[in-house]
Amino acid sequence: MPLVEAGGPRPSRLRPRQLDKVVREGDRLLHSDEIGSNGIACAMCHPHASGTHPGTYPKFQTQLEKVALLRDMVNWCTENPLEGEPLAADDPRMLVLETSLPARRAGKTLQAGQDRSRLQGCRRGSRRPRELRPGDAAH
Repeated sequence: MPLVEAGGPRPSRLRPRQLDKVVREGDRLLHSDEIGSNGIACAMCHPHASGTHPGTYPKFQTQLEKVALLRDMVNWCTENPLEGEPLAADDPRMLVLETSLPARRAGKTLQAGQDRSRLQGCRRGSRRPRELRPGDAAH
């Protein structure tokens, strides 16, 4: 049985024990390669959910060239770097990620450009992220 049922309780209505379970499942998904098809996990680009800035959505997202919700960006990452199928809005895995990412980033300071300088490759047309090497320009 999924931790969050489709159409189930909203994250703000979860009890602390329920929320802890959902956040743990989100951490498991973040570090698992099960969402994609190429062995890459979300945490390879987003260790500890860094660079996700879930509290800033909805916002204009350059990769999508439109105003996007957090779930839109989750699906962009799922389809592009992870080479997987998009998750439906009511997919329990999407609900877990949409709940756990903000919980993981709560109280963290936004540091523009910090997360992006470590990795490159999670942009349009790119498949596999790689560590920047000395001499590479940070984008």
